[in-house]
Amino acid sequence: MTNHIPPTLKKTFWLYGIGYLTILYICTLILIYAPIETILAIPRHLGFIYFKTIAIILLCGYGTYKIVKVVLLVARYAEPEPNDKLTVELAIGIVLATATVLFTVALGLAIDALI
Repeated sequence: MTNHIPPTLKKTFWLYGIGYLTILYICTLILIYAPIETILAIPRHLGFIYFKTIAIILLCGYGTYKIVKVVLLVARYAEPEPNDKLTVELAIGIVLATATVLFTVALGLAIDALI
């Protein structure tokens, strides 16, 4: 018989909210600066760079949506720990604020790569 311990809000916040968001944006920066055009042996043209930018926007938006959804799901079923300063609203706010800053930086770098 296994002892199933339900995830806590703090563990989910650090694992998914911070860890997954960090991995997502490291992959985004790699996608921005990787010379995919030369790997695929296609000429570098503006349409492919726009495609990369749109793919980055969609992947980062979807990843942030999934993170918020997981944190809300865990918060619904997890019991709050006594004297825990991390509330659901604070966790979601930190994730969305961090995602907004990282998304803006990634989009700025993608636009800079266009120029």
